[in-house]
Amino acid sequence: MPENIMNDKEHLDKGHNKALLFFTREQIDRRLRYVLAILMTSILCVFINPSLQTITGPIMAICFTYLYFNGYKAFVTSIIIVANDALRCIFFGSISFPYLLLLFLGLALLLNKYRIQIRISQMIAAVILVIMLVTLYHYSIIGIKNIIYTLTFICAGAQCVSETKERELFFKGIAITVFLISLHTCVTGGVEFYELNEYSKAFLRKGILGVGIGDSNFSSLLLNIGIAITLFDTNFKWYLKTIMIACSVFSMTVTLSTSGLIGFLIVLGCFVFIKRDSIPKKIWNALIIIFFILIIINVYMTMPDSMRNETIDAYIVRMQEKFFLLNLGNMAEFTSSRSELLSKALQYIFSEQGIVGLLFGFNSLFAGNGELVPHNTYVDLLLQIGLIGTAVSLAYILRGVVMAWRSQQRSRTDVMVKIVFLYYFFNLSLFHGSMFALAYIVLVIL
Repeated sequence: MPENIMNDKEHLDKGHNKALLFFTREQIDRRLRYVLAILMTSILCVFINPSLQTITGPIMAICFTYLYFNGYKAFVTSIIIVANDALRCIFFGSISFPYLLLLFLGLALLLNKYRIQIRISQMIAAVILVIMLVTLYHYSIIGIKNIIYTLTFICAGAQCVSETKERELFFKGIAITVFLISLHTCVTGGVEFYELNEYSKAFLRKGILGVGIGDSNFSSLLLNIGIAITLFDTNFKWYLKTIMIACSVFSMTVTLSTSGLIGFLIVLGCFVFIKRDSIPKKIWNALIIIFFILIIINVYMTMPDSMRNETIDAYIVRMQEKFFLLNLGNMAEFTSSRSELLSKALQYIFSEQGIVGLLFGFNSLFAGNGELVPHNTYVDLLLQIGLIGTAVSLAYILRGVVMAWRSQQRSRTDVMVKIVFLYYFFNLSLFHGSMFALAYIVLVIL
């Protein structure tokens, strides 16, 4: 009987433990709440005004240190990976936060007396990773600094996502960071990207923080990952989820990314059908989502011009143009010449190189396309590690998807994020840096 009473009490506690600063009462105490509040305020301040880094840098470093060594290393790791260079530096324009993460990783290994358990499958994945990075360095595509950053992100992620609680904190850190980046985008209008929008001379295509140069498609990938995790996080109240997703969706419009819209629809579809609900409930949820999307679109399109938003209008115009090109069957224009790059790369892989290169790779990502990468991660893999390495990698990834799907201990958040990455692999070249590391952690390590 006492055991049953305790179980009932735990069930009641969980039912009333709603979000406090995005966390439940059992996840954080009062001191941690203050640290998290200071950290998130500092992050948002440096996002909006980078010149504040002389103040925010040391404050964030102290907060990260406290959280990392008090059970929140997965949360800290995900923030540093996602925010990346947007956090600026710790001291007077020097020592960036990835190096702080590297220091944390080294200290954690020392405290654990170098006790590292590596499975054979992880060794295979590590060997493939090293081959890819060596290939990139050999062809002068990335430098030592990028290799250090990439390996730091991956090793730090691998070290802190072995348990369910840590995975939840890792994903929560991603969702919160993407939300703060979205808030910055809503306030400032985003980060300028090099590509002018051909559909509106007065509008500049932009991106978001956290993805290096502000690439629009990378930006939409990060936003869709944040939306996917937010939808699955049961600690966020419904109105908090609404605000977070609304900010991310608006931020998506500044990218003018067709991939972003398709990715968003995939996220909504996956959310409906991946959740552990009955089939009638899933169908009902799908109808509700479609109904509200249609209402929102209809309301916006009937609004007078004076009340409409220039950013959203530019996005709508671009999508209309894209669908028109798709109807004409003009795939080169629809894919922004990606289909042509893909054809040239595949021709090189299967026709122009020898059998050794076909099986084992070790090619430059520019092979067959001159000065442009294929904008397709699957083709990148074929170029770098050949048919054999690509087959092993995809088998490993699919195995992880199946295991995550079958696991009763997981919320299937990672299944959803895996699907988002696998979709974006068709139109992005992810081969180094924070986004590659995030993809590696989600697809290979989790």
